Amino acid sequence: MMSTTRPAICVQIDRNPSPVLRFAAAELRGALKTALGTSATTRTGRHHEQGLIIRMGSSACGQLAAVRPRLDARRRELAPEGFVLKRIGSELLIAGRDDSGTLRGTHAFIERCLGVRWYFPDQPIAPKLSIKRFFDDLPVQLQQIEEPNFPYRRFDPATTDAWLNWAVRNRFNTIGVKTTDPNATPPALSRLGRQCRQRGLQLSAYGHAYQRFLLANEYFGTHPEWFALVDGQRTNRKRQVFCTSCEPAMSTFLDNLRRYIEETPEIDRFELWPEDGCIWCQCPQCSKTSKPDRYVNLVNAMARTIWSLRPNMPCSLFAYGTHRQLPDAAIPDRNLQIMYCWWGRNYGVPFDHDDCAIHNDETYNDAGHPACCVQLQQFRDWVDRFGQTNDVVLYDQQPQQSIRSPSMLPIPHLDDDYRWFKSQGLSGLVLAASVHDHGWVSGLNLYASGRMLWDGSAKRGRIIDDFFDHYYRQAARLMKQLYAQIDRGFPHNRRTYHATLGKARNFNLYGTWSAKPQRRYPADLKAYNRRGHAALNRCRRLLARARPTSLDRQIQVRLDKVEIILEYLTGSCTSIAKQMEAADQIEAAMHQDVRAAAARLRQVESLYRQVCQIEAGLARLMQRHQGQGLFWDGNAWSTRVWQGQSRIKHFPRGIIRFTRADGRPHGI
Repeated sequence: MMSTTRPAICVQIDRNPSPVLRFAAAELRGALKTALGTSATTRTGRHHEQGLIIRMGSSACGQLAAVRPRLDARRRELAPEGFVLKRIGSELLIAGRDDSGTLRGTHAFIERCLGVRWYFPDQPIAPKLSIKRFFDDLPVQLQQIEEPNFPYRRFDPATTDAWLNWAVRNRFNTIGVKTTDPNATPPALSRLGRQCRQRGLQLSAYGHAYQRFLLANEYFGTHPEWFALVDGQRTNRKRQVFCTSCEPAMSTFLDNLRRYIEETPEIDRFELWPEDGCIWCQCPQCSKTSKPDRYVNLVNAMARTIWSLRPNMPCSLFAYGTHRQLPDAAIPDRNLQIMYCWWGRNYGVPFDHDDCAIHNDETYNDAGHPACCVQLQQFRDWVDRFGQTNDVVLYDQQPQQSIRSPSMLPIPHLDDDYRWFKSQGLSGLVLAASVHDHGWVSGLNLYASGRMLWDGSAKRGRIIDDFFDHYYRQAARLMKQLYAQIDRGFPHNRRTYHATLGKARNFNLYGTWSAKPQRRYPADLKAYNRRGHAALNRCRRLLARARPTSLDRQIQVRLDKVEIILEYLTGSCTSIAKQMEAADQIEAAMHQDVRAAAARLRQVESLYRQVCQIEAGLARLMQRHQGQGLFWDGNAWSTRVWQGQSRIKHFPRGIIRFTRADGRPHGI
């Protein structure tokens, strides 16, 4: 008589599992329950005739060594976080090089055999499977061996539960928290540290925060000589580096740093940077040493202070801004990680390129950042000089480029970029993304980067196809066309800088944070805006065609998110068009008599009111849908405090600057 017993899955872990292994088991049980239903799994160790026992941790390693000793020897040779995933009869072994490797193998199994994806932090993509379908599709000879493409894979900042889960599920191994962030206080770090420990994540404290450890409002009144001498006067203003040649100032700074490290044992890594756009002390003693040398000497002193308390804590030298050049004589400690930060990259071409619009513009300068060709050479100089003695990583902001624009596809040259990064011997990358819990628009970009940091064989095209197949299912083909239309309709969002009027300027008016382009009026902006409008019209037609094919409620919700993006972009294009029309009217009024000029200025006033209404509507739209992540200007600037004052409710996107009667700007 044929048995009617349903096959069951038993998850077995070590008797006293580590927090990471316990988390891995919880992830696996949760995914099995979501994909197969509550009756598919059991916590008992009973063997089921048609079932599956999934062994994790040392139990899996022991079984692998007993049954497949050569494969176990291969496992032991893997890099940290590597794993072997092997089915042997009715058992599935998830055997990691370490517990973090077991966690990576668990997520690999969940993705491969249960079809789960974690594109965005809000919810997993988990198709429902029957138990029969699962067992039919589970390969009899399943074997998967992986190890990380780059050992250092970091995402900043990611401090909420949703982002922590997203980061570990997508194979990141480090997350960062700014030392100026509320989450960087000792009590908050205690909780965040526990969350990281159970997920196998390292916690890095970082940021432009020298002044946190030598507060001007605490010391300047009694010790002005501790602070930077600028233009002949000691100053306590922000964005200055204290007088590093002053021994009492240096001693107090390091004492405060030591106290912070003592109070925050949860921190695994530490890197403190000078203030963004900082001013260095100009006193005679400091001026004897170049800025790059002063910076290296200061970082070495900070590292020695930290290592006196925690000898193995990784620390970084952050090559960026006024201190990105190679030092003249100072040498970074061999145990320091060299972290080179790029600013002003052209994302329309590969990282290692020679044909970008500003590549050979020696006069180009953006807030202290030279053209990309200069930065690329400086980066190569760091690798050539210190690559053999120090770990070198790149601090890249390409996910932020996506967040600041409506472009939702990964940048087009990821394959070339990661291949080149690997060829240069980089230890890894830090992906900076100001997510603010609104990472939906940039999620696919982040996801693709995470996959390629982990898997050297991952390809951008396959990642994108996998995304559309899983996320939009029946509407995949039409939505892929829609995403491509946004890319083609707003091409300069791929390029942070663009040559206009013979000069390199930031051209992206739809998602940039820079004020520069908003005060400029490029001659071809009208054509650019019309192209954007035309692309949005095509997107709306594609979206309308996609809806009848997508009866699933989840797909409809995902299409709703795209509709919000299109509504937001349409309002942005309309606002810009009316502002350009107002600018034309002002220009024409300058060449007419008083009566005609007055008529034109009345039209300008009417256009101004329309712009205000449009922008107010966009602000309301953004506020209703913050969790869906419109993009940078709709997210980060809505509640941001800037230089001690509350920012206006919606990001200024003005082509021209309207002013009140008293001369103060309206701030559009």
